[in-house]
Amino acid sequence: MIKALRFGFSATAIVAFGIATSGLAKADLILCPNQALQGGTGGTFTPFNGSQDGTCGAGSGETLQVNPDTNYAKLMWNTSTSPSGASTQPLPSGLTLGNMPDATASVTFDADQSGVSPYFLLSFADPSDSLGQGAAGDQILMIEFQDLGINGAGATTMSLDPNATLFNLFDNTTGTYLAGGQQDANTLTTWLSTYSSLGTDSVDGLWVAEALTGGCQESCGETLSVDSVDLAVSTPEPGTMALMVMGLSALVILHRKAAR
Repeated sequence: MIKALRFGFSATAIVAFGIATSGLAKADLILCPNQALQGGTGGTFTPFNGSQDGTCGAGSGETLQVNPDTNYAKLMWNTSTSPSGASTQPLPSGLTLGNMPDATASVTFDADQSGVSPYFLLSFADPSDSLGQGAAGDQILMIEFQDLGINGAGATTMSLDPNATLFNLFDNTTGTYLAGGQQDANTLTTWLSTYSSLGTDSVDGLWVAEALTGGCQESCGETLSVDSVDLAVSTPEPGTMALMVMGLSALVILHRKAAR
């Protein structure tokens, strides 16, 4: 009876240790600019050696340039089901508007006019047809709508925070702004509180873009260099999985010894 108690404690302790460690050993996902799908109108894309060359391959960064800024350029990390096409590095499946994590892009941005910024976009479809879009299958975009104040600031970061980043809603299939129009900008959290059915909508694209602006009296250009994008999707590290396997293996071995 004493041996049985010792066996139960030891095996449980090992497995519990592996499980506890798995909650601590996490790593964010690096989205590689050189593996994103390129898009927009009238933009040029030039690779450069970035901080993630060791992970993404040589020339991991991308410089996007538009002139005039009524054109635009974008990098798209899409799922295989995105209506805009799949990217070489796919956006992880299982992301929804309700569980969308923070994202941080390392960028350098320069524009000929003030009051403009690069911006994040989220692509999704709303099967509930609750936004007044043309049809339930339309591609809907959440477009960041705020001046980040990073024009000419040198290397810096731009962040997507569901609780702080302001977005408006756009039907990309019909080319129409939804809800209150372009000026009606809210955080993702606020949009979800207003339209609760959006929470389960799958995110099929995370994009970083520049330009598609107006107000310039002469030819105005923008240049955006994207070094990397960090997506805060936690995944177990290989060492953590090894600990779990060790714990389960120990449980099997001890069980066999106890059965002899």
